Amino acid sequence: MQTASVTAAYKAAVQSSCQMVITAQAISAKGVNGPMIPITDGQVIFDFTTATRRTCQLAISDPTRTLVPDLTNDTLAPYGQRIAVWMGPVNMPVLMGTFWIDEVDADDAGTTLDIELKGYDRSGKISREALTATYTIASGANIGQAIQNLLTFVDPGITYKFSPCAYTTPQVILDVNQDPWAASVQLAQAGGMDLFFDRQDVCVMRPLPDPSTLPISWTYSDVTGAVDGNMIEELTKVVVASNTIYNDVIVTGETTGTSDVYTGRAQDLNPSSPTYVNGPFGDIPVFYKSTILTSNAQAQAIADSKLTFFSGRAQQLTLQGPPNPAQDEEDVVQVVRGALNINSKYTIDKIEFDLAPAGVNTTKASATGQQTLTLRRVIEGS
Repeated sequence: MQTASVTAAYKAAVQSSCQMVITAQAISAKGVNGPMIPITDGQVIFDFTTATRRTCQLAISDPTRTLVPDLTNDTLAPYGQRIAVWMGPVNMPVLMGTFWIDEVDADDAGTTLDIELKGYDRSGKISREALTATYTIASGANIGQAIQNLLTFVDPGITYKFSPCAYTTPQVILDVNQDPWAASVQLAQAGGMDLFFDRQDVCVMRPLPDPSTLPISWTYSDVTGAVDGNMIEELTKVVVASNTIYNDVIVTGETTGTSDVYTGRAQDLNPSSPTYVNGPFGDIPVFYKSTILTSNAQAQAIADSKLTFFSGRAQQLTLQGPPNPAQDEEDVVQVVRGALNINSKYTIDKIEFDLAPAGVNTTKASATGQQTLTLRRVIEGS
């Protein structure tokens, strides 16, 4: 949750089905703020399950025909230009992210000119900057520092916010044409860490969260007047097919050039869980191998984090309702729905924000805009 944005006035506004507004500003390839961009519709997506976490698709009105990109320095050209997007109640905008422009399509209907823009956070840009020469990470390098060195080599303009990580790397050789962002994510996962770019375009590395230990950031409820809550318009309860759920994670690390083998294992030993390894569900293992582990502790950290994810997938929800732009992926929320006998905690895997233009109600299902949350259950108890 973007706590800096969640004032008492903000809470009151989003709980009263207020009109949401959307604003955007172009940023040049040199980082200079440009003109405000008139957004007429679109979507911003936060997705915890993908390597590039934040993407956008925006509809732009251009009656003066000044925004259609042609040359490399044009406002919306996809050559390093960016667009910053805000959404929120009137006079209380929340930064949704800074997006590198990836694709721009213009449709000239004669009397109107409509532009559709697609963008992604900085990790998408880094992924495209494939290595043009072999890159070597020395044995014994701290994982966090190794990631910073690699990413700075590719993009010197990155700002970092890294939590300490005690684990080190073996020698890692990255080949020509390898994706540096994918390699960085793999290194972070080897240390039990989460790696992503946040809304402020800061590269964040932090321990993968355990949802059972996190506070509830917001409540989504069909009870009028719920504290810090938004009403639910539509909710789908999904019990995921058993072939997508595992309750026994076995991790093996075999470092290239040595005979060392590292192992970790995490099982669902919670009798209250529907995927309890000794319960009716049975023992359903999944195997994960890595060549960049240097200890059993690393292997165990990976096993623990993957088990947390798989266990929560035993029950998923898809929830639609009025938007809360301050909500983040990985937040823990309370969902209350009497008709489905639901009153539980869930982790947000994905948020799809439908955008509305400044001063105009959206045409989405809600008269105030809409968000769609994909959630997985937080399994508590022991």
